[in-house]
Amino acid sequence: MGTIGRAVGMGFRMLTADTLTMWHEALGDQSPYEALRRARGSSWLVDGVIPRGHSWLIGAPASYKSFVALSVAHAIVCGRPWVGRDTRKATVIYVAAEGGGGLHVRRAALDEFHEQSGPLFIVSCRPQLDTPEGLAELLGIVGELAPDRVTSRAEWAAAVSGLDDLTDLSDEAHQPRDTSINRAYTRGLYAWRGGPPWGHVASATRAQREPDRLRYRTMTPQQVEAMTEAEQAERVAVLDGNFPELAGFTPDERARLVVIVDTYAQTAADDEKGAVSAFNKNIRRLIEATGADVVVLDHLQKSGGEFMGSLAKLGDADGMVKLTRKGDRHALLTCEKLKDAPEFEPIALELLPVELEGVADHAGRPYGTLIATEGSQTYRQAKAVTKGAKTTAAGVLLNLIHEPVTKATLRELFTNHESQTGELKSRQKAFNRALEILVNSGLVTLNGELVDKATA
Repeated sequence: MGTIGRAVGMGFRMLTADTLTMWHEALGDQSPYEALRRARGSSWLVDGVIPRGHSWLIGAPASYKSFVALSVAHAIVCGRPWVGRDTRKATVIYVAAEGGGGLHVRRAALDEFHEQSGPLFIVSCRPQLDTPEGLAELLGIVGELAPDRVTSRAEWAAAVSGLDDLTDLSDEAHQPRDTSINRAYTRGLYAWRGGPPWGHVASATRAQREPDRLRYRTMTPQQVEAMTEAEQAERVAVLDGNFPELAGFTPDERARLVVIVDTYAQTAADDEKGAVSAFNKNIRRLIEATGADVVVLDHLQKSGGEFMGSLAKLGDADGMVKLTRKGDRHALLTCEKLKDAPEFEPIALELLPVELEGVADHAGRPYGTLIATEGSQTYRQAKAVTKGAKTTAAGVLLNLIHEPVTKATLRELFTNHESQTGELKSRQKAFNRALEILVNSGLVTLNGELVDKATA
């Protein structure tokens, strides 16, 4: 029996060192050993929720998709956990195809709330990503805002050399459909024809330092190591001076990129199979050319239950999560697909109102917005104490608990409350049911005969 035959015959019954070596020698990069080795690496943007590669965030209109996507992006650029789950620190380019004015306010609120910031670039443009022109535009944006994806013009040319259909684009093909995205189209045109658009829309100061920046970026590790401390400090200052948000990033973190596209509807012709397939193909080409990870926002029907367009979106995805609005303050994130991992439990989010300190509009009103935060406890409370616009019996009972109180005293307060009618026996049964709901929801604790509100 040959090497491969022996390995196949053994299967996974005995994963000894000899077995793994046999697999590796027989199949190389295609061996289960290599698959296991790759799996041990960081395969998540948000641990257990959003995988690396190409993912979708879907939801009905007004389901807080952009609020949640921006909170994820902010956590990633800061290297901060997102609702208790580790993130993979990286630069994020947020393609705001539905308009970016409100997103900048939300981003400022996130900076203020978390007292952190990072390289999160919000770009108001509308690349048609089911076309070669749209892919060229987005490649140009990546080349300008995340130059650490490529270290030289030669490397950039090599990265896009396989995108043969881009070489057939004429100047007329790059004429913008909207004057507000003219510069973005121009960046795309320069990017695939002439290499990364170093300095095309840069400030005069940055343009003046461009020769130094390009020289420093293309140095080998050996050349950097041979520099004096002063020369190395100068190199860091030039590189980080162009992108100050990257100060403090490790070399590995500087090389990471996440692109968020908001939304599919604004960056593709329609939801038919042809457009979806072309869009997915170009997203994969973007990933292959730049090493970026991509998250695309997409709409469901207003009811929130019916998927928009071709199932090719789901079939080609590495992950898909669904956001469902729950009242005015909450949303529930659920798993639709994870290609290589088990589904996660639903994640409750609270949309917390915040105001930007010291910032007002033309009428003197403070700018306010919402930020998505962990909301499991407040969501449980909302479910337990309200039903539509009405307060439930459990809600009435919870409002009666201001400090630790005996069960007997609380029962008397509840049965005498104005909201409770009927015979005493039925009111006492309502009390028992309400207390059980609050305990099961984790909103109150019952220690013997003593009842108290649960701490966060």
